[in-house]
Amino acid sequence: MRRSRAGVVLAALLASVACMEASPPPARSILFVIPKVSANRWPSDDVVAVGDLDADGRSDLVVCDLPRQLPSGETVVAVAHSSRDGKRLFECASVTHGSFDWWRQPYAAGDIDADGAPDIAIGGGVAKSPIGAGEVLVFSGRDGRLPLALSGPEAGDAFGRDVAAAGDLDGDGLGDLLVSAGGSSSTARELAEFGAAFALTGRDGSRIWELRGTVPGEELGSDLCALPDVDGDGTNDALVGASGREREGRALLVSGRDGHVIREYASLADDRNFGTYVDVLSDQDGDGSVDLLIQSLDRARLHSGASGALLRVVDGVGWTEIVAIGDADGDGLPEFVGCAHRHPTVGPIEYHALTACLLSGVDGRELAAREFGDGGPPSCPVLVGDVDGDGLGDLALSTRERVYFVSSRRFFFD
Repeated sequence: MRRSRAGVVLAALLASVACMEASPPPARSILFVIPKVSANRWPSDDVVAVGDLDADGRSDLVVCDLPRQLPSGETVVAVAHSSRDGKRLFECASVTHGSFDWWRQPYAAGDIDADGAPDIAIGGGVAKSPIGAGEVLVFSGRDGRLPLALSGPEAGDAFGRDVAAAGDLDGDGLGDLLVSAGGSSSTARELAEFGAAFALTGRDGSRIWELRGTVPGEELGSDLCALPDVDGDGTNDALVGASGREREGRALLVSGRDGHVIREYASLADDRNFGTYVDVLSDQDGDGSVDLLIQSLDRARLHSGASGALLRVVDGVGWTEIVAIGDADGDGLPEFVGCAHRHPTVGPIEYHALTACLLSGVDGRELAAREFGDGGPPSCPVLVGDVDGDGLGDLALSTRERVYFVSSRRFFFD
């Protein structure tokens, strides 16, 4: 997953909508804009909300621009920005790490050094030999220094495909990490075919436990997230997707203490790539426990976190993430915003155009929709809190050349 969870963040898949030529958000809805140093052709996961970095009560953003060299010899792989006004807070740079040219993605790492500031993880890979070599860099959320650099157990294992803050799993008072590997490498065949998920200490990256796929091609760790303790042992647990290639897929509820599988969620009939996205939801059924959302290419399923019971199935969905922004229509329930991906071809270049949709918190029906972009493929929305003070959570929308901060109310209703 995706992905950092600022506020109540749900990963879900939305119904397809008609594709139109993309355009920037409406001018009245734009609160401020962060230009990117280098245009990123595929910015779908290059922005994340990581928590309050500047102690202003708002969750701030980290943007992964294309890596660039500083005169000091350091490579800048990400920049932290205030969600109040877009001001640059600090850069995440390293002399010996971060020359990512295959993939790079920011994640919320939690507070791994117990200094009171949320830290920042960057997962990235290098397309040089060995193909698919990956690493996870963890930067301080206080000043951008690099206290921890992690590499995978095998060359070419695509380590760092997904990263999530796990909370304190080993009882040392420091935040720990969940990291997945595999699914893309052609060198480390075992991890590429089976996939793996690791729980690592925030202290030094030592392994707490590991979970490896058991079926060739299942890609265990296609997405993962941490969730509050559901098995009663006092330790946070984890949800791990295994979406597979050309197979049904599955998801595993895993003990955060030792990595044993608490419960398995199997795909339904005709579920393609079940487990592509997983996320934790607030309590949906009133039993006092968080609930789980697991997606395939065809549907999203809501399960009870306590019992595993299937609560709801939403059919006919497509790739995206959705975020809860608050009650937009006065019915007492929060509405959601998500983006429906389309794949038109313009000349020789295929790109992802998106339509942002406002969905009812009651029944999921579409209340409003608007396309956005700036000539390149925009990404899914990131919730940044109520920047303009109108009672709804506002959004960061990333495109290839800039990040727009927009008022949710004005974006959909003006």
